[in-house]
Order: sequence, then C-alpha cells, then structure tokens
Amino acid sequence: MAALGLVTATVFGAPAGAATAGCKVEYQITNQWNTGFGAQVVVTNTGDPLAAWTLEWSYANGQQVTQGWNAAITQSGAAVTAKSLSYNGSLATGGSTSFGFNASHNGTNAVPPTFKLNGNQAGAGLGERPQAAPAPGIDAYVWMKPPGESDGASKEIPNNEGKGFDRMRDPTYTGNARNGNSMSGALPDAPLAGQWFSAQFQELMNNAHPAL
Repeated sequence: MAALGLVTATVFGAPAGAATAGCKVEYQITNQWNTGFGAQVVVTNTGDPLAAWTLEWSYANGQQVTQGWNAAITQSGAAVTAKSLSYNGSLATGGSTSFGFNASHNGTNAVPPTFKLNGNQAGAGLGERPQAAPAPGIDAYVWMKPPGESDGASKEIPNNEGKGFDRMRDPTYTGNARNGNSMSGALPDAPLAGQWFSAQFQELMNNAHPAL
C-alpha cells in the first residue's frame, strides 16, 4: 500500500464585490490500493460568508473519480469540479465543510498542486481582488503588474540572462516553516521572469472587479 498524502492550500476567491476573500483547502488521501484510492477534502472559509461554493482541481496522472459524497462531483478529462449541495453551500466566515470521493489511478497518484474556489486560483502574484467601484466609462479594475509578465520560472530553464529557478513559482512546492508549509499555489509552466505568460494574464482577467 502506498503512503497516504495530505496537502493544504490557501485559495483566494469569492463572488465579485466581496470585501475579503479566502479559503483553506485540505486534500487528504485517506486510503489507497493498487488501482484506486479514497480522499477527503475539507474547505474552510476564511473570507466573507458564502452562499454556495465550487472547488476545481486537475489531476496529472490519469486519476478518475468514480463516486463521491457531500458534493456534486463531475470530471472532464483531468479537470474535476466539486459543487456544494443544498445543505452545505452556506459557509460563514471561519466555517468549514467537507466532502469525499473514491477514484481510480494507474499506479501514480500525485496530489493536486493547486485548487480554484469559485473560479479563482491561489498564487500567481494576483493579490486581493480590487475593491474600488469603476469610474464612469471604465468596465472593471484589475490588479496587475505589466500584463502577462512572468514573475519567475517554475522550473530550471537554460538561458543566457542569468535567471534561475524560483521555488515559489513551482506549483509542487510544499512551502516552509515561514508560510506554514502551505503549497505555493503557483501556475505551472511559468517562463523566465519578464517573459510573456499567457496563463497568468488570463488569471488576471478572471480576477477583474466587476467580472468581465
């Protein structure tokens, strides 16, 4: 039997216009056998009260959810979506809920490196959702540095610019004592710092206020 796994991620996200957003996600492999496993996911709301929630993640090793409980779980390819039910969608600030599922695997069963809550991903240097109401003639505000500019490479990339690998840009990095051993929440496949990073630009647009 393979070793069980636990990963904790801090995820930022809430409906547009919320004053504060945040959530802690604990994903734990509770049981594992040759071709399958069971998992428990705990969602703790650290931001404004939520009326409903949707948690998304992707698998890298062909895992397939076969059944679940306490959430409506669907899967398309590697992408998994878990939606709250009528009795557990409401989460006060500090409130928690949990759901579980069984799934199959092909021998490798890495835990998901990142999660999205209500469409917003942790990390990627996004900061908090803007709060100011747009001025007349402006559709929305977004928090951004030069749009689409990479913060740093998520893996070692040979180059002649003297730019190295930034561990905090690695989505598999499990953190250190200073950040409570929390996952980095970074986007995968980031290029060298300063280069165009389409996925990060899309995340910036997804965090516009109000939504675009």
